Amino acid sequence: KIGFVICENASSETQDQVIVGEKNNRVTIEAILQDMNVKNRNGRFYSDKELMPELTCPRTVELIKSGNFCGEAGHPMCKDIARQQTIDPNNVSHKILKLWKEGNNIKAHVKGTPNDRGENFNNFILDDTKVSFSLRALGSVQNTNRGAEVKNIKVITWDWVIFPSHKAAYMTGIVEESGNI
Repeated sequence: KIGFVICENASSETQDQVIVGEKNNRVTIEAILQDMNVKNRNGRFYSDKELMPELTCPRTVELIKSGNFCGEAGHPMCKDIARQQTIDPNNVSHKILKLWKEGNNIKAHVKGTPNDRGENFNNFILDDTKVSFSLRALGSVQNTNRGAEVKNIKVITWDWVIFPSHKAAYMTGIVEESGNI
């Protein structure tokens, strides 16, 4: 049962950036996309029990395998549900290449796309900006003692934003091309 479109806009301290590698004029970074089991700046609580199945569901696996797990430069501003659950190819800025859990963090390898938005994403990184991310998802929200708890989550993507709702949702580094940190 879906009751809300969830776009996080505004939770842990930022860490030093890590670049994973560089290929075709695009750096690959390691990033924390969001933390789990804590209330974020928007008062929402995402449990690992609810979020973790989305990292390994058939849709996510297929998108990563095909190189199509893209995020946009900012969240869509309209309230149209069809737009909220669609990635606009004209606004993609980055691709999520790999996802995993580390402690309470969802981590990823991410690189800019081969278009103008991806060029901007890449240039922000090269200009020493710790790029940050924000979940776009569908789900229901229930008020609990942990906050506005998000349930029945269907992840659409993590978009590139300026001020994330999860304090930890920043680039942590640039990763070598071989994938070694």
